[in-house]
Amino acid sequence: MVKTFHNNVEMLLERMQKVSGQGKHIAMDATVQSLFQTVSAVHPQILRLIEEQEEEKAKYEALQVKLGLVREARSSLEEMREQHREKVRQQELEQDMLRRMQIEQKLELMRQQKAEYLAYQQRLQNDRQAAIEQQQQQQRLQYQRQMQQQQQIPYAGVQYQPAGDSSPYSSLNYIPTAGTQPYNPQNPPAAYAPAVLPGYQVPDAPPPSQYPSRPSTEGYIPTPHTNTCRIGMTRQPLKTEPSLSRAP
Repeated sequence: MVKTFHNNVEMLLERMQKVSGQGKHIAMDATVQSLFQTVSAVHPQILRLIEEQEEEKAKYEALQVKLGLVREARSSLEEMREQHREKVRQQELEQDMLRRMQIEQKLELMRQQKAEYLAYQQRLQNDRQAAIEQQQQQQRLQYQRQMQQQQQIPYAGVQYQPAGDSSPYSSLNYIPTAGTQPYNPQNPPAAYAPAVLPGYQVPDAPPPSQYPSRPSTEGYIPTPHTNTCRIGMTRQPLKTEPSLSRAP
């Protein structure tokens, strides 16, 4: 319709120019009148189309403005999203760094506690070892004191005969009973007279002439170091007893 209206307007202008060129009045020309009526009839429709086009244009312009706003909002949103992502990433990095610092502090604390525990265990072990060594030293000192005391204190009640004696009683040891005084050849009791066998001399004893005379023992040959002793007039076997040895 717009194209037809455009053609009719052009034809009307040409016809008006042609009639004017011939010197005639355009109101008297039938073609000009018909074209003018056609154009006049279509003119309201053209105006309505123009209004519609203007409205559509305004509408599209408003949409364009809204679209621009949307684009700006979208760009702002994207920027905000990027900022939010960066902020979240920074927070995650900070939290990760904080966790690492906490873990390192905890590990350092655990290392210190472990070192203190190991040092405490070492001190306990050293104290235990020192106590054991001190106890062993005390035991050694006590043992040495006991040995010294045993070496300094003589064995009362036990007399040993010299190894060179020919007495048959040299292999026997005399152990006094409770309440009796042990025999000492250098200080014999007043009522005690030792019996001396022939050929045996008690060490540090007076000469035989000072003792009372005894019956003659001619014809009797004592056998040294035998397990028999002379008691009265008979020979009886003696039980062999183990000799007491001096304690170290």
